[in-house]
Amino acid sequence: MKEANCLEKLAETKNAGSLKVCTDTSIKELVKIIRRDKTILKKHLTNGLQVSLIQIEKYVDTIGDLKKLAENADGFSRLKSGIIYNNGRELPSAALKSFGEKRLEYLNNVLSLYGIDQIPWTTKKYAPGERQAEKGWDWWKKVNIYNFSQSGSI
Repeated sequence: MKEANCLEKLAETKNAGSLKVCTDTSIKELVKIIRRDKTILKKHLTNGLQVSLIQIEKYVDTIGDLKKLAENADGFSRLKSGIIYNNGRELPSAALKSFGEKRLEYLNNVLSLYGIDQIPWTTKKYAPGERQAEKGWDWWKKVNIYNFSQSGSI
């Protein structure tokens, strides 16, 4: 997979040096890297987005995990009401209450600067009752993600 390979970006500031961001990067590290890169900080990373990312990092480890979770839930908007994944881990709605479509757009802009594909807001729209018929009434308890950190290589 192309996005699993770390891409390097040489920051335009003198102090930042060479920064690496990939799908294995933790959300906490992403916030630290972006804070060091002043050009990204001014354009994309607002204080609200930083707070939202810090709230998510308590429940989701890496950028790749967040991306896979959104894809397997048919979009980031489906995560907003809370979700149980990997047989017991939970992403509660309280962690995402301030994370809307605009902040996801800002996050996707930052990720695209590092060569990582966007996190989808909605991948599939369902008619009323169609999701329950297709995935079951408790689909939100059965979401699994491929954990990059547990596998050796992709």
